[in-house]
Formats: sequence, C-alpha cells, structure tokens
Amino acid sequence: MVISIWKTPFRPAQNAQQSAWGLAIVKLSSLLHREHIFPGLKSATLPEAVEELLKNFDESIGLACDTAEPQTPNWRRAAAAVLEREEQSTTALGCGVAIPHARITGLNDYYVLLGIPSEPLRDTCMDETPICYVFVILGNESKNALMLQTMAAISTFAQEERHMTALGRARSPRELWQVIDDSGVNVKEELRARDMMREPPATVTEDMTLSDLLDLFFEHDVRVIPVVTANGKIAGAVTSLEVLRAGFPEYMYRFANIDFLDEHEAFTRFLQQESTLYVRDFMNRKPLVFSESTPLIQIVFQMNHDRIWFAFIQEHGKLTGVVDRHDILIRLLRL
Repeated sequence: MVISIWKTPFRPAQNAQQSAWGLAIVKLSSLLHREHIFPGLKSATLPEAVEELLKNFDESIGLACDTAEPQTPNWRRAAAAVLEREEQSTTALGCGVAIPHARITGLNDYYVLLGIPSEPLRDTCMDETPICYVFVILGNESKNALMLQTMAAISTFAQEERHMTALGRARSPRELWQVIDDSGVNVKEELRARDMMREPPATVTEDMTLSDLLDLFFEHDVRVIPVVTANGKIAGAVTSLEVLRAGFPEYMYRFANIDFLDEHEAFTRFLQQESTLYVRDFMNRKPLVFSESTPLIQIVFQMNHDRIWFAFIQEHGKLTGVVDRHDILIRLLRL
C-alpha cells in the first residue's frame, strides 16, 4: 500500500513496518508520490532544475506564513533554502544523481521530489558523471534522521546499475515510480554505521615505508589511512599524529619546550627516516572497530569517550568503511 504524503503529513508510525530487529522501516517509494515526479525538465543547470521542480510543485508545499515576505511564493522560499544549502557543499555525489535538500522552519510536511531533465545538466557529479536525476528533499528541523536515511536510501538505489538502467528506460511518472518501488530499497529510522561510513580511498600494509605512506596522504588528501592485513582485515590505522610522532624521538616529548633544537636539523632528521621507518613501527594498533550494523549513537559515544576522530567498520573479517567524526558533525548535525 502506498501512502500519499501529498495529501497527508508523513507519520512514520502509520507508514512503517517492523523489521526482524524491531527497527521501523518504510519503502523509499512510499515517500515519493507519483505526482511528485516531474520528467522533462527544461533546465540546463542544477540550480535551475531545483527552481523548476519546486515551481511545478508549489501548490503542495505547506509552509507557515512568512510575515516578513507574505507575498513570496512557497516554491521560491523553499528553493532559496535548498540552494543555500547546496552552496555549502554539493549533493551531486555520483551515479548521475543529485540530492539537494533543506531543513525549513515552518514546513508542515516531509517531501521527496524527483525531477528528470530532458537533457543531462551542465553540472556534473563528483565522479564527473552528468546529473540526470534530481531528488529534492524538504523537511523541518525534527526530520534530521529521516532526511539522512532518505538520502542514504537514494544513494543505495543509485549505486545499483540495474536500477539506473531501468530508470533510464522509464518515461511516465508512474513507470519511474514503479522502478523505485520494484527496487525494494527501504528507509530505516535508526542510524547505523553503514549509513555514515565512507569507503577509504587508500589502505596500507605494515611493511610500507614512511615515504610511500606520505605519498598516499598527499595523493588522496586524507587524514587517516587504515592498515590492513593481506586478507583485508583491519590491523591498525595511521593519522598525521602517528606520522609526526614517528619522525621525532620519544625523549623529545619529555622536555617542557624544545627551543634549544635547531628546526632545520630536526626536520632533516625526520626526512632522513622516510625510507627506513615502516608503518609497523608507528601505527596505532588499537583503533576503534565496529560492525556495519552498530547503532551510530554507540560509535559517537565511544569516539567522544576516547577522544578519537575515526572509527573503522569491518564486516565478515574485512574492512568496509571509515566513520569520520567530522562527517557526523557536517552530514547529520548540519544536514
């Protein structure tokens, strides 16, 4: 049964079913009404597509009256909020899909919209694919978790090539909705490690030299690199902190200050060790490791307790992702 959020506010208790673990889940398709799908957009850029999509949807947007600008159409106010958020960081992450979104004070419903431009937009995703599908999500301040989970569900849907192929063949709103419904992708209410983790762009082994490790840090512009075994199991991690500690003898940290040291000499000594120091000599061998199903709140608590920035996700004995405390701050608390 499809619940129309076009005519009634979204209420998870009514629209959700219980999984085997007691988690409330709802199908992604139940958040996207057929009348919220707009193929054939004429826009050429992502901002234009957002405005065109919301203008087409204007009559359904329920916003409290803005006494400062009572004559401003709801779609324009919603578009301004979405585009302001989009300027902070792009939501065109990959697979030809962008997910612009905004939390809007006074919004009395939760909306998921889909716009399909007639031609791929001039804007591209972070993986350099052209944007062909624009999902817009609107919610109020109480919908943080639901919004993040909806974005995760859309991302899961888009990463399956068969789903995107079927979506490309669909023409009418009904056909497009049916593809999403047939995918069986769900939106869960409880946040888990898999919802926040990112795939590490690089990994190292214990026998890699400091020189090669530094090359990876610069090449990928990362703050942490996992250390894995030959079979892919997490063995430790290296951050800039471990690297800097490796370059300076332990006795140096016993001094109140190191004004007596020559700066040039100290860094020269550090660089001379690039080919003689190995990752095993300075790696952190006790990183935080969790499974993909670990509730995010548990990970956040442990990170705060241990004052650690990164947690590593492992499934079936293999590293599958990294959770960054900065990501939690930006993606969840300032969604």
